[in-house]
Amino acid sequence: MSSVDSDPFFSLSNSSSTWNACIGPQGEETNYIEGYIEAALLLCETLMANWLLMQRDTLAMPILYNGRHAIELILKYTAKNLSRLNLAREYSTLNHDILAIWQHLHEANVPDKEIRQCLCKLEIYVKSMAQIDNDGQEFRYAETRDGQQSLQNNPILDIENVKNHLIVIKEIIKKILSRLNDLEDEIRTGIYTNRASRKDLLEIAEILGNQSTWNDADFINKKQSIMENFGLSSRAFSAAVNKIKSSRDLSVLIGTEGRFIHLLNEDIHRFIGEWHIWHPNHRETPGLGNSITVSQIDVASFIERAQITYLICERTASWLTSEKMADLHALFDIGRSNLFMDLYDARVASAMREYNSTSSVLEGIRYLLEKTNLLSCLQNSCRKLGKFALADELT
Repeated sequence: MSSVDSDPFFSLSNSSSTWNACIGPQGEETNYIEGYIEAALLLCETLMANWLLMQRDTLAMPILYNGRHAIELILKYTAKNLSRLNLAREYSTLNHDILAIWQHLHEANVPDKEIRQCLCKLEIYVKSMAQIDNDGQEFRYAETRDGQQSLQNNPILDIENVKNHLIVIKEIIKKILSRLNDLEDEIRTGIYTNRASRKDLLEIAEILGNQSTWNDADFINKKQSIMENFGLSSRAFSAAVNKIKSSRDLSVLIGTEGRFIHLLNEDIHRFIGEWHIWHPNHRETPGLGNSITVSQIDVASFIERAQITYLICERTASWLTSEKMADLHALFDIGRSNLFMDLYDARVASAMREYNSTSSVLEGIRYLLEKTNLLSCLQNSCRKLGKFALADELT
């Protein structure tokens, strides 16, 4: 019998796997953060729901410690990930001083409005915990390191009040984790400045509106409001506007219609026309020449279907170059997965490596023709590029 099999905590029972938890290599770092705040809340809620009055005093410290540790973990996790994304300096001090970690993040003036707001909301809780227990000792031990009574100036704890604030902290943690996850994806697009994240730029673009209105008297008020709300200098505001103009996604919000890289609008119409022939039930369309009708396609045998497919692919390949094929494939992928349009160029470049021969183009044509969602995906991509008229025309 191995040591694990005989371990009182880490051995597995032979009865059921229902309560087997994933930890260690099967766990996530965020499990620690979410786990400690949930544990604190569950203790409060269980205590109050079951009127466990005799356990108020004994559970008070586990509640406070779990809450404090959740704050410490979310601050350290935020510092580590912002540093990894080059949005803040590394915090390398190994201690439990939550006020020092919070001050490090606050002084970093992170270029993301939501992260800054979340940190500001945590300030009151960090300072409350830090002034009583600056290193996580007094919530764990009855005596301090110098032999003094822990919490000697705090004789009463309102569990209900603590619970209400733990709910707020949990929500702040949830927002920070979600925002850090989104930042990871946003940064890959390259659409951000040293003072504004992509999400900030999106909000700024929505406030600015169409470029045709930027000469209006109200534009000065919009500019001033943006600078105040996002903490931007005049130069940082100009950098934000220039980055918005350079973005395939965000420039649409200020009235710019984007361009395809290799395709023309007529190419999209032409390919969708062939797609309708391949999917006759989607809409009534003329047949393939005079000899094949929609009704005949419906009842065609497998061999006849293969012949139709061959004719469509050969006819399409006569005008759809490898560059246009790569463009079309990229648009389909972006529309299907609802990706950022700012990834368009990279997606086309990647697809170009696939379509480097006539045979590969034929394979790509068949691949897209078979997609029943091709139309809706291309419409989605067209709208992302600001080609709203074309999206509406594609039916």
